[in-house]
Amino acid sequence: KIISPGDVAINPTINGSLTAVNVRVGQRVQAGQVLAQLDSTAQRTALTHANSALQTAKANKAKLKRVRTTAEQAQVNLQIAQSKNAIAVAQKNLDDQTALLSANALTYQGSVDSAKTALDNAKSLVELNKITYQNSVDAAKNTLDSSKTSMDAAQVTYNNYLGQWIGVNYEFCLNGAFNTNPCNTVINYYNALQNARNSNVAANTSYNNALNNQKINLAKDEQNIASLQTAYENALKSQVNNLKKDEQTLTSLKNSVTSAQTSYDLLQAQLAVAIQPATEAEIATADAQLATANANYSQAQKNLAATSVRSPVTGDVASIANSVGQTVSTGSNNSNNN
Repeated sequence: KIISPGDVAINPTINGSLTAVNVRVGQRVQAGQVLAQLDSTAQRTALTHANSALQTAKANKAKLKRVRTTAEQAQVNLQIAQSKNAIAVAQKNLDDQTALLSANALTYQGSVDSAKTALDNAKSLVELNKITYQNSVDAAKNTLDSSKTSMDAAQVTYNNYLGQWIGVNYEFCLNGAFNTNPCNTVINYYNALQNARNSNVAANTSYNNALNNQKINLAKDEQNIASLQTAYENALKSQVNNLKKDEQTLTSLKNSVTSAQTSYDLLQAQLAVAIQPATEAEIATADAQLATANANYSQAQKNLAATSVRSPVTGDVASIANSVGQTVSTGSNNSNNN
């Protein structure tokens, strides 16, 4: 309450929580001076929303133009040209990439075909090699069998001749009787037997070597086939993966063309709507919305200003009815000025 010259009761015009009391009892205050402050959080938020609604209403009103200016038409022409160019660029990228990926597909298939040919040729060669290896083994076996027959025949001849001469043998002939006719023949038959034995040993070694070489070469051929089979399978996998990636690239580029075309169509539709003159009803609606937004904004400003409780007169503070933190309401007796 303020004394000036009579008692003046001061009440807030809005409800709220008291956040500050700026005067004390007996203090001299001037008309318009802020005596107390209410929490203004809600009022500031409301003012922000009201301002946003006001700007939207103003923008909607501004859109209701019956004709474009030269500058606006130039901007429209630029937007259309840019949109058309975006379509052309997207289509060219798609065409170029389509041609490139077609060439890539041929390259992928060429790699697969090359790997398949190498595998098939190696398999055919392996079959021929098997025959060659087996022929070598068979030839060595025939030589071994022949040497065995020759060795057995030499042994029979040698034994038969010795049977005709009791007490005559190779060692006997070597000890001095070699010039006799039986000994000359014994030595010749013995040497022939030894040569046949040596030939048989050599033939047996050759046969074993042929078997070993056959085994080694067949293993190498199998390893080579396995390696070429892996290369062929890898070529197939690479082909599938690369074709999938290329298809994803094409899909992305096709989507870009579609998106550019959609943007162009949408722009054309928006421009077609924009050049239509506003109806009287549309203008009336926009005006009403703008008036309401202005009124709401003005009220929000008043409500925010009301959070500052001001003295209506000049005088002395007679009493203060509330303290910081209390909730005050309109019509309550909060302070008195004399």
